Amino acid sequence: MISVLATISIALGCGVMPAGQASTMTFTVTGITTLPVAMAYSDKPEVSAQVPGITSTKDGAKAFVSRLVMQTIIDVLKSQARSALLPDVVISAILDQLSVRVTYEPVPCQMVVLDVTKDTMMKKNDQFCIIIGNTVTGVCTGIMDGLAGRRAGAMCTDAGKATIGPVPTNHTSVSGTLMTTNIIMANWSRQMWQSVLNRAIRMLALVHLDRISSQYRAMSGETKIEQYHCVTLASAAMFESNHLRTTIAKETNGKCSGVRIIH
Repeated sequence: MISVLATISIALGCGVMPAGQASTMTFTVTGITTLPVAMAYSDKPEVSAQVPGITSTKDGAKAFVSRLVMQTIIDVLKSQARSALLPDVVISAILDQLSVRVTYEPVPCQMVVLDVTKDTMMKKNDQFCIIIGNTVTGVCTGIMDGLAGRRAGAMCTDAGKATIGPVPTNHTSVSGTLMTTNIIMANWSRQMWQSVLNRAIRMLALVHLDRISSQYRAMSGETKIEQYHCVTLASAAMFESNHLRTTIAKETNGKCSGVRIIH
């Protein structure tokens, strides 16, 4: 990828595709085992008091994830471009022609449990987020079966009467669409896009909370990646690198065929 970037002139690097044309790639990250608290939300003042980093609204949590993903992709592209000795003015022009649309379902936290070794009384249908440090590690859902349960309630502890489990899978995946109108990036090979997204995902998985600002926190844990996008060719190319099974191809001008997803 660096060798290709090194051959791009300033004029081409700033080039824009004809009006109405763009190249896109769709990506999905699944299997996130722990979530930073900013990917969860609660409108309860008592929760915000206990967990200052939690987001107060669902839209706020979605915006956090969008910024996080966009910034990570930008960081990767900047690093690649600077390695190719491109001037900052060209890098800025290229990045201005890039956009990312992210889809994520934030975790709702009606209440929080910070210490699962202590009994925490729950009401019927309560969902407690189990938070250790700055991450949501699981949820605890109250059970109120039978007379004894209605009298005593449920306990959110390791040995209690409530159900403690991982964060539901609908909250542990992030998907999105990467779109560029830059004439050079729009014609990048599958391998080049593969390299950018793989590196971005690794950065998301490895960066530590104490190394970035409150605006951009990290996703941690083992991450299974499914990357793909539409293809105008006869078949999608499949790649295996860094234990990631991936199929990607290319979509231009909204035409798409032959999409495959590797699970």
